[in-house]
Amino acid sequence: MGVVKLLFTAVVSFWVSLAMAIMNILIGKNKKGRVPTDKERSQLEDCTTAVCKATGGAFLTMKQSYIDIPQTSQTLYVVSFGDPSNPLCVCLHGFPDCWLDYRTLIPFLVEKCNFYVVVPHLRGYIGSSKPNAMKDYNLQNLTNDVHGLAEHYLAQCKQDKFRLIAHDWGVPIAFEYAHQHENRLASLTLLNGPVWEKYSGLVLSSNPSQLLRGWYVIFFQLPSPIPDALLTSNPDGVLPTMFREKLSPEVLDLYRLAWRGEGRMTAMMNYYRAALRCMLFGAKGGPVAWEKPLQLPVLVVWGMKDAALEQSNVEIQKWAANLTVHKIEKAKHWVHIDAQEECIQALEKHLVC
Repeated sequence: MGVVKLLFTAVVSFWVSLAMAIMNILIGKNKKGRVPTDKERSQLEDCTTAVCKATGGAFLTMKQSYIDIPQTSQTLYVVSFGDPSNPLCVCLHGFPDCWLDYRTLIPFLVEKCNFYVVVPHLRGYIGSSKPNAMKDYNLQNLTNDVHGLAEHYLAQCKQDKFRLIAHDWGVPIAFEYAHQHENRLASLTLLNGPVWEKYSGLVLSSNPSQLLRGWYVIFFQLPSPIPDALLTSNPDGVLPTMFREKLSPEVLDLYRLAWRGEGRMTAMMNYYRAALRCMLFGAKGGPVAWEKPLQLPVLVVWGMKDAALEQSNVEIQKWAANLTVHKIEKAKHWVHIDAQEECIQALEKHLVC
């Protein structure tokens, strides 16, 4: 096992170093990076409007905004639903997604729970700022974006706390935010995503199951545009392998736009590049020291057929004292889409809707 770990570290070290060198030469280290052009914003707004009009119901309350985050000098594209006077609920999407990650939960959150639902596009994703340097996508920078966004909406809504829901890459960001700003949260909900300390422990201990499932993390260390082509060259072929549902033409159009935007896939993969550098080589930007477990209610809803994450990733009781885990046997990584009704039942009790 020691030899496996040594080889794994050596291979990753080589590709990360090569990727960083090439990217820094080609794009430099501008912290702010490119903001969306007027054309890109117009296309995004048109696609989002088309999805909401075609879906109807709670989606007709949709509003699109661009929120400046002074703490990080970034601008985030945000889609919101419902009445701003209702309790605030922020939802963080995963890779390689967008606000559509929550398309199956928005009606429930808005109509049943009477929440004001805010779904930002994380930095690097379409509509939001796209910093150039790989290090700009480390966990602390991403967490600071969420903190700035939350403070903006809490002030706007004149509220003290909010509910936070996260999926996939949103999970490590949400969990880190919770440890830094627990007093701002009423509850935390995690949908099939890795908590940093648990996941890094599996990786650093050379857990065979997680290393095998996480093959793509190594692949993403290759310099762009090599891995980018995996998704951008044929989104219509990749999407059916991600979701069991049949996607509408409007939803497909939005995904195509989001994935094929200039430099967007590179930015998405920088999440994995920055994270692995922190985990393996101690680069800055990893989680702060978690001195004590979270005391607020934490719900994990986990699809047991997840091909990317080892099942023991749910074992986070060391860092969450008031933890509930709801496992769904037949669901995959997008548990809230694969098992919408059962997921909503678990959420309803947790969120006290």
